Amino acid sequence: MRRRSAYSIFIALVVSPLLLIGCGNSENKNGTGGSAGGTGGAGGMAKLDGGGTGGGTGGTKIDGGAVDATVAVDSSVTPDASVAIDLLSVVIDTGVADAPIGQDAPIAFDTTRIDVVDGASSGSNGTVCVLGDGGSGTLCNGVCVDTQVDPMNCGGCGASDAGVSCKAGAECASGHCQDVVGSLQGLRWSIPCTAAMDPAECNATSPALQSTTVQGTAGVTYAVTLRFRGVVEQKTYSGRSDAGVAASGTNASFFVESGTPAGDGYNVYSLTISSPAQTAYLNSGASSIGHCWPMDYTVTLPMQSNASVRLSADTVDGIEITNQDGNGNPIIVPGIAPAPTAYNGQFIQMDVTNVVPMP
Repeated sequence: MRRRSAYSIFIALVVSPLLLIGCGNSENKNGTGGSAGGTGGAGGMAKLDGGGTGGGTGGTKIDGGAVDATVAVDSSVTPDASVAIDLLSVVIDTGVADAPIGQDAPIAFDTTRIDVVDGASSGSNGTVCVLGDGGSGTLCNGVCVDTQVDPMNCGGCGASDAGVSCKAGAECASGHCQDVVGSLQGLRWSIPCTAAMDPAECNATSPALQSTTVQGTAGVTYAVTLRFRGVVEQKTYSGRSDAGVAASGTNASFFVESGTPAGDGYNVYSLTISSPAQTAYLNSGASSIGHCWPMDYTVTLPMQSNASVRLSADTVDGIEITNQDGNGNPIIVPGIAPAPTAYNGQFIQMDVTNVVPMP
C-alpha cells in the first residue's frame, strides 16, 4: 500500500360662499319669568328658553316689534367669474365641474444623436458609436467595441465578412488576429493507470515534459486566463503561496503559485513560466488523503512574449491513486474526453479562455 497520510402635487382651491346676515330693529323686552315661565311678547323673531326652575318657556325674549322684512342680497354684486389657475392648462372653477386634466404630450428624443446607451445602440452593425472611454468605436451586435483590439470582432463585426473572431489564445492587434498562446489550448497532463495494484492504487508512468513558447508582440506581457479541469490526487506543498493570484471555481484552492513539494510519493502537477519567472502547482492539498478529487477552476497569469511555458506531471514513485472519489465512485468531468466515461487514471486539461496585453 502506498505511503499516504490520511425611490403630486395636489392644488386644492377651496371657495367658501359669502355668508350674509340681515339684522332688523329689535329691542330687548323682558317677560315675567316665574317658576312656570312667563309668556313672551308678540312678534318675537326668536326666543330663548328661560331657565326657570319649572322649565317654563320664555324667561327672556328678543322681539323686533314686527316681523323683519326679508333681507335681499344686493343684486348689483356680480358673482366672481371662474377662478382660473394657469398651471399646465388646468382650469379650476366654482360651481362647475372641472375639465379633465390632460396629459402632457410625450417628450420626443432625437435618437439619431444617441450612439450608445449602457454600451448598446439602436443602430445596426457597423454604426459608429462611442466607447466607454469617449473614443470612437463600432457597433457590433448591440455592443460598442474597438475592432482594432477586440478579439471577438477583429477588423470588423465578427458576424460579418468584414471581421473575424480570433481563435482561443490569440489577440487582436491593429485589426488582425495574432497568436499569443494558442499552443497552450487543450494541452493535458495525463497519467493513465498501467496496471491495477488494488482498488485504491495502480501503477503509472510519468508522461513526457511538454513545453511551448508564448508568441505575440515583442516586449509585451499578456494577462492569460487559463481553465484547468481534471481528476487529481492531492499533494502537500510546503511554503505554498497564492499571493497576488486568485483562482476561482471547483477546488480553486488546489492552485498555488509557489511552494516546495513534500518528499512523499504523491503526484506533482506543475506549470512553469520563464518570464516573469513563476512555478505554479495545481493539486495542492494533503498527501494523506487516499482518493481523487475533481477540479474545474480558472486563473489569470502574466506571460511575456517569447517566454517558455512548461507542463510537468510526475508520479514520483510510479504509483498513483485510482480515479475514485471518497465514496469509491469514478469521477467524470463533463465536456472532457473520455466523458461520459470515466478516465482510467488522473489528468488535467488546460484551456485558454482569454488573453489581453497588460498595461
